[in-house]
Amino acid sequence: MQRTAHVVSLSAALATVCWAAAAETVPAPPNAPSTVEWNAGRGKLRLRYHDAVILDARIRAEDAAGRAVAGAEVRLQPTEPPGEKVEQRLKFVAAKPQEGVKLVLRGTVAGSEEAFPAETNGEAQKRFPLVRTSVGLSHSLRNNAVYDRRWDWVLIGPADGTTRIQPEAAKKQRISFAWESRGASIELVFRPRFYQKHRDLVYYEPWTYPVWKGSVTGYCTWWPYRDGINQQVLDSLVDVFAAKKLPDFGYKYVLDSSPLGPTRGDGDAATLLYTTGTTGTPKGVVLTHRNLLRNAESCHEHIGITEDDVFLAVLPFFHGFGLTTSMLIPLLGGNTTVCVARFSALRVFQAIAQHRVTCCFAVPAMYAELVRAGRPPGLDLSCVKILVAGGEPLRAGVAEGIHPNPRPRLRLPPGR
Repeated sequence: MQRTAHVVSLSAALATVCWAAAAETVPAPPNAPSTVEWNAGRGKLRLRYHDAVILDARIRAEDAAGRAVAGAEVRLQPTEPPGEKVEQRLKFVAAKPQEGVKLVLRGTVAGSEEAFPAETNGEAQKRFPLVRTSVGLSHSLRNNAVYDRRWDWVLIGPADGTTRIQPEAAKKQRISFAWESRGASIELVFRPRFYQKHRDLVYYEPWTYPVWKGSVTGYCTWWPYRDGINQQVLDSLVDVFAAKKLPDFGYKYVLDSSPLGPTRGDGDAATLLYTTGTTGTPKGVVLTHRNLLRNAESCHEHIGITEDDVFLAVLPFFHGFGLTTSMLIPLLGGNTTVCVARFSALRVFQAIAQHRVTCCFAVPAMYAELVRAGRPPGLDLSCVKILVAGGEPLRAGVAEGIHPNPRPRLRLPPGR
């Protein structure tokens, strides 16, 4: 028996997963080719990977009627290009090709309980591009590969209808698949660490957490594949999710499956913020969960925030003012917050007009810059109803630029 070490490649659909910590450390599968056991005399092929047999098959030559062709020798031509992205190709050819005679590979592919059949980007996809979704293991005639999500390997056969894969019953946390490929020649491709190495998802380690087995309705079906994805499209999809009352399954999975650690009390430390050091060395101030929550609640009650208010965040979240007003208060009320990464008067005006901002918390220097710059022509800022200044005194000249009516808004000179 001839034994050689090689490996194969393929392109499969990524299984839907959600993130959760594993209860125990699981050794990573090797980034190495499978071990090939090939007996040319008997036409017997076996591939081993990660201490398991992943393919057990026989290859023979058959005529058009499906009869074995006596004396037909089948040869293995393995290739394995060097590099970090391991790709093992096993090509089987007839020693003496004959008209009307084809090679047929029949056998069983075995994977973990998270293995599933998939289709690679072959000629069928080029003729008719198709994104398929299914419940349970797929029986599609276009499948030509098996991807094991648990160990991130893929085994690919010839595409375009020349490979048939049918799921069989799961046994002892493994799933087996009946596999048949046929053609004048047959090439199998094996790729370990498929998504981590070949798809460059460096931090993808599916062996460290279980796959989500619940429903994923509305989240991983058609919409990620739409052309021209932009913020407007995403917003429209979120509106559909809200209207249909689609729950956030990923968040529920994290809550149900992740070890959240010990429960925190109201009096436990939540953050450590430092004083400015104006009159001395900066000092670390410990704030508890109760401190942060009560501060946000009191601001929320005093200002009269409603669920329809939209906040503008121009202050840094690492500062107590920005943390409370731009993060905690909106979180408390479930409000939208529009973040302006780098402050400028024009960016602020545009964000207010585009997102219909109603509340803004800032330091007086920022308001002074807005008054100095003036309102750009054509921008509607009538949505603003609450402007709060803090951190330092508000100078008289700046205060005069703010209209003192029940719905105060910036009184700005004409744009210039």
